[in-house]
Amino acid sequence: MSIYLNNPREKLSKSIGLNTDGSPLLSDIEIILRAIMPHWWNSAADKLPPAPPLALDIVTISGGLTNKLYLIKKNKDISCFDKDHAVIIRLYGAGTDLIIDRKVENCVFAQLSTRGIGPTFFGLFQNGRVEEFLIESSVISTEGMVDHSLYPVVAACVSKLHVQSMDMKLFNDAASESSGNQEEVLWSTLYRFCTVLEERGPEIMDVMDKSCASGINGAALIDWMKSMVQVEQTSGDKLANILRMETDWLNAEIKRSAEVASKAKETSESDDGYWYNLGVVAASDIMFCHNDLLAGNIMLQSDGEAATKVTLIDYEYAGYNCCAYDVANHFCGKRSCEVFLLEWSSVI
Repeated sequence: MSIYLNNPREKLSKSIGLNTDGSPLLSDIEIILRAIMPHWWNSAADKLPPAPPLALDIVTISGGLTNKLYLIKKNKDISCFDKDHAVIIRLYGAGTDLIIDRKVENCVFAQLSTRGIGPTFFGLFQNGRVEEFLIESSVISTEGMVDHSLYPVVAACVSKLHVQSMDMKLFNDAASESSGNQEEVLWSTLYRFCTVLEERGPEIMDVMDKSCASGINGAALIDWMKSMVQVEQTSGDKLANILRMETDWLNAEIKRSAEVASKAKETSESDDGYWYNLGVVAASDIMFCHNDLLAGNIMLQSDGEAATKVTLIDYEYAGYNCCAYDVANHFCGKRSCEVFLLEWSSVI
C-alpha cells in the first residue's frame, strides 16, 4: 500500500512542469505515478528504461480558475498497467492558494475518501493531487436537472455528507492554524477573501484575467471588479471594506432571522408562519457542507435506465456551514437558473 494513500501529510517532492503549449510534461507525470501508484506497474514494466517510450495517455478534462484536470490512462499500444486503470491528475491553478486553503481541502478529501464517500485520494505532489477517475460516471446534464427521478438520489447523497463529523485538524499540521474544527466556514472564508482582495487586489485581477483567457465565462464580473479596484486606487473607497460591511450585515441578519424563527416555532402548528419558521430553524443548522454544489460537481452512475450512485467531487470549499447553503447554492447555479426558469416559466 502506498504511503501517500489517504494521507495529506505525505507529499511527493516533485512537481509537474508544463510544455510550451501549456500541457503537462508526461515524463513528470510518469515519475509521480510510479511513486504514488506503484501497483500500476507489473514486474515487466518495472524493467523498462527510464527514457521513452512512455506508457501513458493523457486527455484534458477541464481547465478552470482553480484547477486543471487531466485523465491519465494506459497507452493501448503498451501493456504496462493492470487492466482498466485510470486516474485524475489535478493541477492547482497559479495563485489559487490566495482563495483556497489546500491543506484543509486535502484534509477533508482524505477523510471522505477513507469513508468511501468521495473519490479515492491517491496522493499529493508539489503542485497537485492524484485521485480516482470515476469510471462510467458523468455530471448532471441540463436535461438531468429537470429529471425529477434524480432528486431523491442526489438529496440522499448530500444528506449523507451533511451528517458527517469531520475533524478539520485531524492531521495536525495538515490544516492551517486559522481553520476551525467545527466552526461555520462561510464567514471566515468571506472575511479572508476581503483581506486578500485588500492586500493583493492587482494579483487577483491578473489571475482572473488568465482564467478568462482560458475560457472561463466571467468577463463581466472581472470587468466590474477591475472598476471597483480602480475606484479604490483613485478615491480611497476600498472595495474590501465595502464587502466586509456587507458580510457583517448578512451574518447578523441570518442569525437574527434564525433567533426569531426559533422563538416563533414554539407556537401551534395552526398558527400562521409555523412551518416557515420551522424551516428557517432547520435551514440554519450547522452541518458539514460541500459549499460548491453546482451540477458539474455531481457525478452520476447509472444502469442505463436509472441513476444507481451519486458521488460529489471537488471539495475545495467544503466545511461546516448552514445546511441550506448547499441547497441554495445548487439551485442558484447558472445552469440551474436557466433550466428552472424554463421549466417553471408558465408558473412564474
